[in-house]
Amino acid sequence: MWPWRRSRADRLARWRLDGLVAATALVSGMLLIHNNPGDSETIRSGIERAPDRFPRLGPLNLIRCEAAVA
Repeated sequence: MWPWRRSRADRLARWRLDGLVAATALVSGMLLIHNNPGDSETIRSGIERAPDRFPRLGPLNLIRCEAAVA
């Protein structure tokens, strides 16, 4: 298998890890540094669609890697 082609299980594990990292940053109020905002789209869109389910959570604080370096 080519290194850039991942199996379905690999993609699912990556998606779960990205969700866990984003949820941890959200709950603890930490800034989340990323290079692909789509990785945390599931968490962000869930909060926007159902804010009443997450009353004490604010927006997901995202900053791009390039912005952190500059």
